[in-house]
Amino acid sequence: PGMPEQENRRPLNAAHEIDARGMYVMPGFVDAHAHGGSPQKAPDLEYVYKLWLAHGVTTVRGVSLAPHDIAVSEKARSARGEIVAPRIYNYQTLGSGWSRGRIRNPEMAREWVRWGAANGVDGIKFFLRGDETPEVVLAAIDEAKKNHMGTVAHIAQPGVA
Repeated sequence: PGMPEQENRRPLNAAHEIDARGMYVMPGFVDAHAHGGSPQKAPDLEYVYKLWLAHGVTTVRGVSLAPHDIAVSEKARSARGEIVAPRIYNYQTLGSGWSRGRIRNPEMAREWVRWGAANGVDGIKFFLRGDETPEVVLAAIDEAKKNHMGTVAHIAQPGVA
């Protein structure tokens, strides 16, 4: 996808029609809450991609897929067709990947969102913890909208059995 076709490498007689009369045809699944694994569970992202694709998942929203730099690289590699992987949308937690430390106020939240938009982040995952005050979250959401980014929240219920 997105790569130029080379006439001398075009497959011959590769097109075929599937007669799906009386059957169901289903598009690929979108996994809207995906993690790429961990060294303990699934250290090889390409293995995870193959599992997703084998189960019909053709698009993932990584929340987060991996640390910022890895997620940005994997998203780009997938988009260029360098690896066999679903389409990747990179969501990161507020402040991930930049060198300015914790987000301490609404203006820093806005700065990080602009930085994220310029550095391969498609959306923000909020945990509503610690420094993520209502003012910080509202500023980040407002800036995300201005930068055509998505938002999602992991809302914990502390103290609930």
